[in-house]
Amino acid sequence: NPGDLMVPYFETFINETDWRMLIWSGDADAAVPYIGTQRWIECLGRPVAQDWAPWYTDDATFGPQVGGMVKVFDRISFLTVKGCGHTVQTYCPQQGYDYYHQWLTLGQF
Repeated sequence: NPGDLMVPYFETFINETDWRMLIWSGDADAAVPYIGTQRWIECLGRPVAQDWAPWYTDDATFGPQVGGMVKVFDRISFLTVKGCGHTVQTYCPQQGYDYYHQWLTLGQF
């Protein structure tokens, strides 16, 4: 499995740094379906800090809306973006901005 080749790199990041990691995926991505990414992350064996929960984006017309779901493991967060394809910032720029802002500025997820 090609994904197995990356596991040692992520184990190094986890064991030798204090980094927090955010991995995201559009839930309508036909190229790399989010369920495969989820399985790959779970192969790292990190404890779950928070099971699946919604995260929110701010729609200019309708106000706060569910932007997707997030599952937080020890030092790794996996976030899905509702209705988005492979390149989230292309398909859903507002949601892409919102989760970056929440991650970088507010320290969420």
